[in-house]
Amino acid sequence: EAWREGLADYATVAMRYAITEQTIDRASGKAVAGEPERTEEVTEIWTFRRDNGAFWKLSAIQQVA
Repeated sequence: EAWREGLADYATVAMRYAITEQTIDRASGKAVAGEPERTEEVTEIWTFRRDNGAFWKLSAIQQVA
């Protein structure tokens, strides 16, 4: 979705991805926490904004339940 409010342009994108949480000890390289076999699917809505034709900047992130 994209729209304009005054001199500001907005664009929103929905992203769906899979994540696996795991904590790795940097010294040893071994996993110290997490469940590497458990993958979770996440959907987020990212909104970007640019003012008066400038560079796009991330304006908001929402997680979809």
